[in-house]
Amino acid sequence: TRMVLASNGDISFYEDTGSTAKLFWDASAESLGIGTTSPYGKLRLNETAGSCQFYITSSNTSDSSIIFGSQDDLATGSISYFQSDDSLRFSGYNNQEALRIDTSGNLLVGTTDTALFNNTSGGGFCVSSNGNTQITKQGADAADPVLLLNQTGIDGEILRFYKGGSTVGNIGTQGGDLNI
Repeated sequence: TRMVLASNGDISFYEDTGSTAKLFWDASAESLGIGTTSPYGKLRLNETAGSCQFYITSSNTSDSSIIFGSQDDLATGSISYFQSDDSLRFSGYNNQEALRIDTSGNLLVGTTDTALFNNTSGGGFCVSSNGNTQITKQGADAADPVLLLNQTGIDGEILRFYKGGSTVGNIGTQGGDLNI
C-alpha cells in the first residue's frame, strides 16, 4: 500500500514498505502531518530518530518568510530571510521590523542600520559580531549614545556612560581606573 484515501477524506501516503504513513492529511481537522498520523495545528513535522528540519525555499534571488497571524490582520508578524543582503529579520505588529541579524552576525534591535557602530545613525540596540554593544535613545544622534560596551577605540575604554550627549563616566583598562 502506497496511498490510502479513506471515506472520511483522510489521505495517507506510506513509505516504501507500505507499513507506516509518512504523510497524512486529516480531513476533519484540515491539518497535515509529516512523519506523524496525529497532526495538531495546521502543520506538524515529526522526526523521532534525529533532528527535524523544516525548509522554506524560493528561487535563488527571492526572499522566504514564515508569517504568523491572519493575512488580513495588521498584527501579523513574520520571520523572513532576505537573499539580497543575507539577513534574517523578525517583524511584529503591522509587520514592522523589530530585530535583524545581518550577514556579519550583528544583532540589531530597534534599528536596521549597522552605522550605529560608526556613530552615524540614531536610536537602537546593537551587538556586533565582535562583541561591541551600543545602546542609543530613539531620536538621539548615535554620536551621543546612552551606553557603549567593549568600545574598540585606542583610548583603552571598555565602558562609557553618557547623559544628555556628554560623557559622564567610563571604565578603562589604563591602570584599572573607574572614572565616574
